[in-house]
Amino acid sequence: MSIYFCFCFISVFQYEGAHDADGRGASIWDTFLKENYPVLFDFTNTVAINGLNAEDKKIMKEMGFNTFRLSISWPRVLPYGRRTYGPNGEEQGVNKKGIDFYNNVINLLLENGNFLIQPIFLFALFEALKLTFIDLKSCICTKDFIDYTDPCFREFGDRVKLWLTFNETWTYSLLGYMVGSFAPSRGATLARCLAPRAGDPTTEPYIVTQLALVSCSGSEIV
Repeated sequence: MSIYFCFCFISVFQYEGAHDADGRGASIWDTFLKENYPVLFDFTNTVAINGLNAEDKKIMKEMGFNTFRLSISWPRVLPYGRRTYGPNGEEQGVNKKGIDFYNNVINLLLENGNFLIQPIFLFALFEALKLTFIDLKSCICTKDFIDYTDPCFREFGDRVKLWLTFNETWTYSLLGYMVGSFAPSRGATLARCLAPRAGDPTTEPYIVTQLALVSCSGSEIV
């Protein structure tokens, strides 16, 4: 028996808005737009397309879509980029309002008969971690990625059954660390960025790609 998926998909930064609401931390796209496209930043970060409302889901159902690729914002789940632990080992640093937001979206999509596909990382890296993504020595970003996935699996895994690790790694590495047209705009060899950042476009795209692949396995580079 064959299964046919007819699906919609979204990118978190393009649809959520509310960049500073309900405890969300800053992402590299916040900084990138603010530095290079301030007018676009004011609209995209506050309004975007106003998330997924009931009317959107009704239209998708009427059009026959049965699958939806959701997107999760790292800094909305972990506003400081990482989890921390209290004196008795209790978990801290996970944004309850962010978890509630995605739980509501997931539940509404399921109520409308959608099968969910969930990429874990879709370009929205926490701002404070952007430099660790090119650090081969400490492998800290691999550990950070695992730290971010744990609450996602725990909070949403009972309903989301198909997970993707990194979305479009080639695009993120090339455009973010060589061309400079995507956040975090390092290298900027071809892009017309108002505020290009320092970076080595001959090495950083390869380092970032390697870290992304290693992070998928939960292992460390030795």
